[in-house]
Amino acid sequence: MYTDAQDIAGARGLANNIKLGKSNITTSGEELDLVKYYVDQWVKDDMTNEEKLYAIYNGVYQRGSYTDIYKINGNRPVWQIMVKQEGQCATWAFALYHMLEYAGFDARVIRGLRGTQQHFWTEIDAGNGKWIAADAHLGGMHTANEDHSLNGYIPQEYMG
Repeated sequence: MYTDAQDIAGARGLANNIKLGKSNITTSGEELDLVKYYVDQWVKDDMTNEEKLYAIYNGVYQRGSYTDIYKINGNRPVWQIMVKQEGQCATWAFALYHMLEYAGFDARVIRGLRGTQQHFWTEIDAGNGKWIAADAHLGGMHTANEDHSLNGYIPQEYMG
């Protein structure tokens, strides 16, 4: 049976094995400037990949609060989270995704179901077919199941 403590420990063990690639950032303009500004503050050359991953995750998820969809600027997720300090699941997922890809992590956004509602979360490739799922609703990072389901989350589409 899944437990948060075991899963977080599993995710941390996997994070130690991540090999960073070349940055493949897919955003530009002001969004890219914000990504660079924050990631360069949080991530230092002497950090392990696990420390880099957690620094970015904590930097993104400690900002702001969950808000109603009508307030969201969906084309600028990094700005929405880092400047406006509010967002919905897709906003958080894409902001984290852009930050991770700038730092060289192989990541993607997953659109799926959380219970019966549409939901978005981020996954980080930990190698050897293992993925680390990051989502604010789970309160941290967790090892995704082989089918990429996660404690009641059912993936439907992979983006990124």
